[in-house]
Formats: sequence, C-alpha cells, structure tokens
Amino acid sequence: MVGIPRKTLVWMARRNDPPVPSNSTLRFTADGGLILQSTLDTIIATRNDIAISASMLDSGNFVLYNSRQNITWQSFDSPTDTLLEGQRLTLEQQLYSAASDVDPSTGIFRIRMQADGNLVMYPNADGTVANS
Repeated sequence: MVGIPRKTLVWMARRNDPPVPSNSTLRFTADGGLILQSTLDTIIATRNDIAISASMLDSGNFVLYNSRQNITWQSFDSPTDTLLEGQRLTLEQQLYSAASDVDPSTGIFRIRMQADGNLVMYPNADGTVANS
C-alpha cells in the first residue's frame, strides 16, 4: 500500500493477549476447523466455521474459504486500529487506538461509526472527545 512502510502492523487478533510464539503453527483440521497452536500443543485459537483454505490478499485482507470457495471469514470485517484501502467501517463498528508505537494492545481512544452516520472519537471511558 502506498505510504505504509513494508512491515507495519495493520491488524491483530487478540491484541491484548501476549504475542503468539514465533514457532506456532496455523493448520486446518480434518473437519474444517482452523487451529493456531504453539509447540507445546496448547490451542491458542480456533475457528468454528468450516474452512478448507486461506489466503492473504494483496489488499492485506486475510480470508478463509469453504469448499465452494465462498468467504467464511475475513479480517476486513474485524478492524483493529487501521483501515486499509477497500476496507469499510460499518455502522456501530469501532477502531481502537494502540497503547503505543511498540505496544499494540488497546489504547485509550476509539472511533465509532454511529448509527446516525457520524464518526465520533471517544476515550475508552464515557464521554466524547471529538466528532465529525
């Protein structure tokens, strides 16, 4: 993407949990589940929708497909703190700031696309900071 350095983190699952060990594996089960495992055979995450393949698209969207090649899940539906080209923030969805440049856990601000169509920034407590 233009203007985004090559190794910029733009999406993260379970952002408030410790990082997944670098020697973890992502694998499909025989029944179509997706399991992220550490080397100690501790299941870190599972996905219940049946998926037979996954793809990291050039857009930055990580997608899971079923046997008919229909999308069963995609990272673009669950934004973290960044929107990429082609990604949308739908009504009632929120983006949360990162705690810092080196700590991707949830920070002190969020922006929310309200039902009335206004994009509003809030602290991660009650009260509006700014609105559009």
